[in-house]
Amino acid sequence: MTRPGRIALTTLAVVLGATLVLAGALWIVAGRLLRGGDRMFEFSPDLPGDLIPSTELTMDGAGMQDTRQLSRYSFAFRTNALGFRGLEVDVDSARVVMVLGDGYGFGTSVDGEHTLCDELNRLEEGKRPRTVCVNAAAPGMALADMFQYLREKGHRLKPAIVLVVMSWDDVWEMERPVVMRDIFRCMHTSRLCLLKAMYYRLVVGVFKMKDKVLDNSDRSEELMHRKLLAGFLELLAAVRDFAGGWGGRLVVLTEYVEYDTVRKGIAGLGIPLVVLKDRLGDRIEYAPDGHWAASTHLAAARLVAEWLAGEEGRSLDRGSVRTGANARDVRER
Repeated sequence: MTRPGRIALTTLAVVLGATLVLAGALWIVAGRLLRGGDRMFEFSPDLPGDLIPSTELTMDGAGMQDTRQLSRYSFAFRTNALGFRGLEVDVDSARVVMVLGDGYGFGTSVDGEHTLCDELNRLEEGKRPRTVCVNAAAPGMALADMFQYLREKGHRLKPAIVLVVMSWDDVWEMERPVVMRDIFRCMHTSRLCLLKAMYYRLVVGVFKMKDKVLDNSDRSEELMHRKLLAGFLELLAAVRDFAGGWGGRLVVLTEYVEYDTVRKGIAGLGIPLVVLKDRLGDRIEYAPDGHWAASTHLAAARLVAEWLAGEEGRSLDRGSVRTGANARDVRER
């Protein structure tokens, strides 16, 4: 064998060896990660919610302070027997409000029972019609995840109101190459799935889709947003129509509207839009990691309660309000 040939063969062997070593290291790391940390999701077909039922969980993360230094943080919460975050709720013969969204709707960084859904349950306590809120949001969810969830489990409770908490980056996340709910479903039982989740997060950057979209385009931010908005509105209309199949109504709650085309687009679909900044201005408070503080969850719940008590809410009461399924049936079906 010639000297160049030996060099090429040696280089190939080194590269293959390094690849095998790296793959082995990743496999070991994935195994340790699989055994460590809190497991949050259940995805049981016997539950209307996606979380492990009737348990206490602590989630760890990292928050960005004003100094732009990452700091560790954690928050604790409980789940109920239906697989939702929050205290036990009686959905029997109640008007069910189902919150869908990402960490903002879920209450990332908020300890205990002080999320939008918890506060709405307190505000609606003792009122007629009896209204119960269930928190079906989860960190990392995008609109595609929410629609998948409704198709799989929405019929279990047939909520009268599906409240989508729209984050500022939801439109940009239409470029996500994966439905995160599919990843969350298997990442705590499969090393390959866990490695796939790490790839999507660290390499693809599924939680930084705005940056990814703009990095790969020479067009303006607004033009790219408008392009993605068309798909977002189409999917939002599908969520609206699916909920309407059992007489439910879709309402969108958001902190602020990034472009006026979003407001016009949602209005064109006939979907009520509740905007926090329209009422609170700059008084919105945040946790250190950038998610809503507990006080903002309370303010959002008050705005939703106002909407429920308004003319649109009263028309629902007089007309096509659907009440929750029998609580025992929900658990047993």
